[in-house]
Amino acid sequence: PGEGDPGAVAHALQEADFNLIIASLVHSQLEDLGYYVVQTRSFDKFIKLQDRTRMANETACDIFISIHANAASSTGAEGMEVLYLSNDGKGIASYVLDEMISYFTDMKSRGLKKRNDLYVLKKTDMPAILIECGFLTNEGDSLVLKDEDNQIRMATAISTGVDKYHKSRG
Repeated sequence: PGEGDPGAVAHALQEADFNLIIASLVHSQLEDLGYYVVQTRSFDKFIKLQDRTRMANETACDIFISIHANAASSTGAEGMEVLYLSNDGKGIASYVLDEMISYFTDMKSRGLKKRNDLYVLKKTDMPAILIECGFLTNEGDSLVLKDEDNQIRMATAISTGVDKYHKSRG
């Protein structure tokens, strides 16, 4: 999502805006922890999936993280989940989801899901995860997602999960 493609829109929140806020916070937090971070976009401009994965592959990143907010036709769909393809991706996904669950005890966890149909998971040379932070179309989730303090907490959960994963690898 981005300029010309806001992604999901519900409850006065655009997915593109939410994603950019969280990604920028994660970027800053990981840099503060000493990591070198490349962000595919730092302002609201659409970048093709092919260009995002090419950028990651050319930079030889260790991990690729794609941050999203989910949407569904049913307002009852709720919760956060982390998608992965490779075994290493599953390891990162597990650490990140565990932190998200610990920071957001009132939100439903939809768990880890292996997906082989998502471009960014298939086309990156490094372990990759796609994080769905909650459903914009669910009133409860959207209240959590649009709250500034919760956005900081979500970013902290993601950053902490990445850091714990990295430290577990030695």
